[in-house]
Amino acid sequence: MMASEKSAASRADSKIQNALLKKATGYTVDVAKSYKLRRVEYEDGKKVCEFEELAQGVDQVHVPADLSAQIFWLKNRMPEKWQDKPDAGKLSLLKLDEMLGDFKHEAEQETE
Repeated sequence: MMASEKSAASRADSKIQNALLKKATGYTVDVAKSYKLRRVEYEDGKKVCEFEELAQGVDQVHVPADLSAQIFWLKNRMPEKWQDKPDAGKLSLLKLDEMLGDFKHEAEQETE
């Protein structure tokens, strides 16, 4: 792969990573909207004229965090903590270490 292709792939990876992070954490976006405004003119308490016009405005819309994106991020960035099926061998070793620590602690208390 040429250096320019690697650079383009790296930029694309970075762009996708940033988009995934944004989707996983939620964000606020400005949305342009058109509004219909009605203006009524009165003279001596009587309606004389009525105008309608379009006005442009900006609404801020919050896009909430996406749970699927969060799960995807965690499973790929921290697979040892966030995997679907924990490795039974690792779990049994962790439990064995924990049990040995408990036995050691109990033995120390008995000798005191």
